[in-house]
Amino acid sequence: MGNDDPVKAKLSQNVFETVKISPKLFQEEVKEQISKVFKTYSVEVTGDFPSVSASSNPFPHCLVKDFLHEADGGGADDFVKDLLDDLTQLKFHEKSNDLYKFIQTDELFLSKSRDATNISTRLKHFASLIKNHMLPWLRDVTDVCLDDDVTMFCAQYSSTDCLLCHDDQLENRCIAYVYYLTPDWLAHDGGELQLFNEVLANSGTLEPHHVVKSIVPMSNSLVFFQVSPKSFHQVAEVLSEMKTRISLTGWFHGPAISTPLPAKDPKLPVMTFIPASDGSVLSSWINPVYLSLSTQGEMQEQFVEDSEIKLNNFLLESKLDKIHGSLKLLEECRRWEMQGPPNKRHYHKLLLQPKWDQQSSGENSAAKEEIKEAINFLQTFVDVFSSEEIFLYLSNTTGLTFHPMAVDSESDDSDDDITPEKRQKRIEKKRETPGCRLDLRRWCPGSYTLIKDTDAERGEFALDVNLFFCQSEWKEEYGGYTSYIASDEAEELLTIVPANNCLSMTYRDKDAMRFVKHVNHTAPLPFYDLSAVYYE
Repeated sequence: MGNDDPVKAKLSQNVFETVKISPKLFQEEVKEQISKVFKTYSVEVTGDFPSVSASSNPFPHCLVKDFLHEADGGGADDFVKDLLDDLTQLKFHEKSNDLYKFIQTDELFLSKSRDATNISTRLKHFASLIKNHMLPWLRDVTDVCLDDDVTMFCAQYSSTDCLLCHDDQLENRCIAYVYYLTPDWLAHDGGELQLFNEVLANSGTLEPHHVVKSIVPMSNSLVFFQVSPKSFHQVAEVLSEMKTRISLTGWFHGPAISTPLPAKDPKLPVMTFIPASDGSVLSSWINPVYLSLSTQGEMQEQFVEDSEIKLNNFLLESKLDKIHGSLKLLEECRRWEMQGPPNKRHYHKLLLQPKWDQQSSGENSAAKEEIKEAINFLQTFVDVFSSEEIFLYLSNTTGLTFHPMAVDSESDDSDDDITPEKRQKRIEKKRETPGCRLDLRRWCPGSYTLIKDTDAERGEFALDVNLFFCQSEWKEEYGGYTSYIASDEAEELLTIVPANNCLSMTYRDKDAMRFVKHVNHTAPLPFYDLSAVYYE
């Protein structure tokens, strides 16, 4: 009869009541040392407490090994194992967006749970320890103002799952906690809780810089940390194909704290087109199929209908091969600059105009010339996408107006009717606004972009153009795809999976947002893309 039998339930409850929080946490000397971390930001506390460590670097946090104990001083291995079995029987929901990929239960505290019938007696006992014992202890030790609101969920991370860099500032969260249950977890399995240090950005806000501490999720260990503007952390990607990282996680809440709204990111610089020279730029780079007027007309019809189009085999094979060769040559060179901060983006951008004497000091003359030739060639390639010809080409293939001589769909004047004065006025007006920004980017395991409320792209109208260079077939399961979503809902509008020599064009309105999904460790080789954004 299980828990339906009141006698068995009572006996079971009595057995569980012998499982307590580690008594070391309640020793006055331990409490005093941890209190220093949370109240005075002392740098490190370990001392004579090998199972309890705390530090304010990079922000106040504490790790408690062997968190659960039997009342007689013994371990709680059987309880932890049975609790783990109970948790695997719960109902989990897939959670996946720009920031994370894992599965999670609903709220597990009885007062908030949607389905209390599946919550085992063991789990109820653990929740009671968190609410009735850990909460008062935290109030006493940390001086953080906490109310009675405590939340708890169970999360499972399998291979390629992760939770990227964030600060947890949401819904009056004051102290975050994670209790780990998976046995025999090792550092090479991935899934560590990683803590970032921070730097002061030009906007005056704190930004994460790099990981300074990694905590391996050992079974029966508990980590808690204070939520603040500097509590940047992440769950590293799980690398093990055989193990699942299982934890009980949640927050101790408190009164709302007023924090200033973060400043919106400054608008990125935009360049105007390079005036045409001999008019043969596109024909020397682009597949002639896409240059015929009939094909451009068909492309425009499809783009107007769908607001996006993909063009396979876009570049001439001779140019494509040289681009691949140049990118391969630069793969091991110091020409790629990491783009951050990690709570917004994490990928490499090619530096096309290096200081040769400073950046090539370790290379011989022949290597320098090869590298210089490769970068100059790639610069010429990028220049194609800021040329006057490409602005006119994009106007003809999308129906948008990126060039002053493109037909303006909002004008009542035909080309035959327009006077020279009106034509010149149109040119002067249009030249003030069309522009673009361009980057050559490298995507490898660990690369991603995130959607933020402060994004400079939010609320703008633009044409996103991406031309992909893949060294092998790219699969959606690797990540690295570009996802478009509506700003007021989580539903995906469009997914663009990289494909070699494929050009994608997507019209993004003020209500659309985009991100590049985290590239996971199963990706065999990096891919590259030319990322261009055009404005009318």
